[in-house]
Amino acid sequence: MIRNGKRVIDKPANRAIIKGQRQRLEHQAKLAALAESKRAHTVASRRRSSSASTRPRIPPPPATGWSYTTIAIALIFLPLLSNFLTQSWSFGTEPYFRPYVRKIHESPYNPLGKTMKEFTPDELARYDGSSLQRPVYVAVGGEVYDVSANRRIYGKGGSYNMMYVLCFSYCDILLIR
Repeated sequence: MIRNGKRVIDKPANRAIIKGQRQRLEHQAKLAALAESKRAHTVASRRRSSSASTRPRIPPPPATGWSYTTIAIALIFLPLLSNFLTQSWSFGTEPYFRPYVRKIHESPYNPLGKTMKEFTPDELARYDGSSLQRPVYVAVGGEVYDVSANRRIYGKGGSYNMMYVLCFSYCDILLIR
């Protein structure tokens, strides 16, 4: 082996140095071969890409169907157009659809709907308007309505207070809205 231009003698003390030199030279040879193969690969891929670029490019087919943006614009634009033309958000079709929506909303199978509280006539008698802390309820046709906003008419001594007496004779269990 040659080190710094001088020949190194193969004696037991120098064997570690010689082994390290040999490994370093082998490693440098491997790196040079790897760099050469990478350079050859990039040259070949450049040739392929340059020959591919000379071919005529086929444009992608036009998009068919509705995109999410188009649907979002339509959902925003149609109610605005409806409000501008008919002063209604749904082109004046509320009277036709409102009963169906109400049926769905009031369905007992709707998990988001309001739950009805059941009253017996004795329980309902406590909500006659005599106490200001309790609401005023009126039962008509088996359904209970909250009329606390007009306590003077429906409360104790009011002109419609007789509805409690009529309801007790017709209903056993009452439901509150």
